[in-house]
Amino acid sequence: MHYTWDDYGAKYADELESWRSDHATRKFGIDSAKEAHQDTLDSDEYEYNEEYFCKVVLENSEVVAIILILRGDGYPTTISEITVNPKHRHKGHGTKIINELTANLSQIIGFDGDIFQVMIYPNNPASMRAFEKADFVLAGEHIDGDCSYWCYPAAKLTEYQAYQQKEIGSDFVAV
Repeated sequence: MHYTWDDYGAKYADELESWRSDHATRKFGIDSAKEAHQDTLDSDEYEYNEEYFCKVVLENSEVVAIILILRGDGYPTTISEITVNPKHRHKGHGTKIINELTANLSQIIGFDGDIFQVMIYPNNPASMRAFEKADFVLAGEHIDGDCSYWCYPAAKLTEYQAYQQKEIGSDFVAV
């Protein structure tokens, strides 16, 4: 693998918090990695490193991104958040990280997954481009238009759309 994937921990908190001064991070990214991580842990909805994973992605020991991943039996592996370090944007890291995750999921989190999903806000074209370049396909939209649903691989599109129809019903509009 090209990147090093490490569990989020206190040693990364200050650097990730420094990204909050960046406009795009405030608009689209994790408001606070530390708070988002702690909120998920406190919710008791997901067991850490079993169903919820918070990974820091490094290249040559430098933090390039943070990514939150959810997994569980019976539903797709969800890329919940991915925020690229402002110093490393527009260099293709988002797409490369997504590709590496989908190709090496079991090495990164210790579990397999055959369908991936992401929900993207309509005013976030950079995320749409990164996931599209990583071969995710647009599967549908929320009925109120507040997010689009993307899945990978394309061969699983019909299965994914059926899953969303079952899970969220008429709020999911397949495209």
